[in-house]
Amino acid sequence: MEIICSLIAAVASIVGSMVFVIFHSWAHKHSVIITNIIAGMMLTIACLHLIPEGLIFNYYGMLYSLLGFVLMLFLQLFLHCETNINKHSVLLITSLALHSIIDGIILSITFQRGVQIGLLATLIILLHKLSDGITVAGSLLHQNSSKYAIFYLSILISLLTPLGTTISALCFKSISMKLLGALLCMTAGTFIFIATIELIPDILHKENNNNKLLSFIYFVSGILITMIAG
Repeated sequence: MEIICSLIAAVASIVGSMVFVIFHSWAHKHSVIITNIIAGMMLTIACLHLIPEGLIFNYYGMLYSLLGFVLMLFLQLFLHCETNINKHSVLLITSLALHSIIDGIILSITFQRGVQIGLLATLIILLHKLSDGITVAGSLLHQNSSKYAIFYLSILISLLTPLGTTISALCFKSISMKLLGALLCMTAGTFIFIATIELIPDILHKENNNNKLLSFIYFVSGILITMIAG
């Protein structure tokens, strides 16, 4: 049951990403607007979902959030890519992939506690998976990824949710709640890094970003979208 629900959640994420694939030309033209919205969404997911949920299970969750932030900074400073994918894209993919896997683990654990709890968790994850899909595709668009790259990477990242569920169900039936809390908060740290170090500075210094007030409005819109979806 949990694997089926996890697959449904993955499909919801893919649906969100497909908006950017279908309307890639329009999205690329309005990349500044989208970047503002994505930055607001990532910060909101971190501050209103990942950190509060992580602190429920792990009292030292904020330390793990800091660790996630520092880890991303380390990778940013010392990561050297020999592929055509630049290191900013690698950081984004790493952060979003970790978030997707943890969603899968959460589904597995909640179903172990009962079908009703599992279905409730599925509903909550399903709602925010739509915004997750938008975040994945929008972040890749920010790195000037092609629509084909967005399509394949979005599917790959989305499918990590059922993979996380499967691995957790088979191998980690007694996973520590403290470990889960630590992973949630660490993911939050990576999201905060991406939003504050990668996205927001680029918005501020974008040559074609002439209207700062509109940028702020779009940023707040990203916050509101995430709050409504989740």
